[in-house]
Amino acid sequence: MELRIMTVFIVLDRSALAASTAATVGDDVVAAPVDPEKDSIMNTQHVSFVKGPDGKMEMRVERYLDTFPFKFYVVLRDIHGLPAVLAETLRQYFSLVGGE
Repeated sequence: MELRIMTVFIVLDRSALAASTAATVGDDVVAAPVDPEKDSIMNTQHVSFVKGPDGKMEMRVERYLDTFPFKFYVVLRDIHGLPAVLAETLRQYFSLVGGE
């Protein structure tokens, strides 16, 4: 029997975390301003410079998750959904391993 290993990277989306995070200043609790669309990892962009066909450097803007270094990842917006996400991930893993 061959041992198969799969690593799944779990990303806690910043917009969901920031919404529940508050800073304490003295005796006051100050909530951090959050724009869910702007602060989400789903909308984060990565900028790189590459040589174009004419040899000049060109700026390329890509979504960060399009160049994410992990093959398997889950973007989790609600930490309370973690047990269900882990269960589904294990189900898919055993489905992959059992299908070969």
